[in-house]
Amino acid sequence: MPLLMNPILWAVLLIYFLFFREKKISLDQFVKPTEDNPDALNYYGTRATISQAKATSIASKLKKEMGSSFTSESAVLGYLVGLNEADYILVYQKFGYYKRDLVAPGSAFLVGTDYDLTEWLTLEITSSANKQKLKNQFPNIF
Repeated sequence: MPLLMNPILWAVLLIYFLFFREKKISLDQFVKPTEDNPDALNYYGTRATISQAKATSIASKLKKEMGSSFTSESAVLGYLVGLNEADYILVYQKFGYYKRDLVAPGSAFLVGTDYDLTEWLTLEITSSANKQKLKNQFPNIF
């Protein structure tokens, strides 16, 4: 039986992702900026440099790219270029929670688990070089 068809392997992976993976931080704890006070978000001394509309646009593009069956890591990282950690939190908040099927990514319309942006990126970015890019760009998050 091919390794990817082994149900025990999938069960172990599912249990690991649901219960044992390490989460860095919950980004929901930070002050949300408002239209009246866009600089309210201050994360490790950085302020958001993008608008709420730009954050919404980036979040939508990330959902579309990562929600497909074949995610382009370079496209995903391209959407994040130039963002600081405060910008990332804005995008994170706009992204919200989005269903993902661990067995068949891209098909989680009815089944799947809700993941936030950080969890999606952790699952979708598999290249060690690209993971390192995320850690370098957002060291307090990844």
